Amino acid sequence: MKALKFLFPNTCRSGRVLSFKDFFMIRRSDPKTLTAITALLILLVVGGCDKSRDQVDFERNAYQIPDSFTETDAGGRVLRQDDRQWNIAPMFQGLVEIWNPAYPNPTSGGQTVTIELEIRGIDMVHGLYPFTLNMDKLERYPLYNAGDPDGITYYRNTLESGIIFLDIDPYILASIYGSYTAAQSENEGIHRIFLYDRHGNMITYGDIKLE
Repeated sequence: MKALKFLFPNTCRSGRVLSFKDFFMIRRSDPKTLTAITALLILLVVGGCDKSRDQVDFERNAYQIPDSFTETDAGGRVLRQDDRQWNIAPMFQGLVEIWNPAYPNPTSGGQTVTIELEIRGIDMVHGLYPFTLNMDKLERYPLYNAGDPDGITYYRNTLESGIIFLDIDPYILASIYGSYTAAQSENEGIHRIFLYDRHGNMITYGDIKLE
């Protein structure tokens, strides 16, 4: 049995701070149960926020054990597309577009993974924060350190229009599991990446594979 632990310290656009912490016992091999429980958590947490049903469903669907990835080369060219990934959430459609999904993908140690996004709205997207799904503990885990200016790229301020290059160091991802080798063996090396704004609204998600 595996404990499912989700922490959602989100701030809605209304400014109200929400904090939710709970534990569930769940079979890790049962993604349907994982999805159902996650859906319940999201519905509880976002009640009172201005998220639409489509946005809630998008975020619910994101929290599943990843089983594939969009394959790209070092220049960002898509070699094999997984249509379930790197889609823009309903709340941000027309405001954000994926310019290039994560590349190179798969990646090996030492290769920085880059995600390129086009910001189209003016003063409409408030920050850009990367997270991953820690599959060992089944919880959302930040891929940035707000106190470390030399850490992973993230954006805390309102985004200006144009292209943003979000860089992810695979070794920061690997540190969650103790080593790069351990991260490679976890879920066959496939790891989910989430991008949120600073209010806790999911913008997009997709998977990268460590080789």
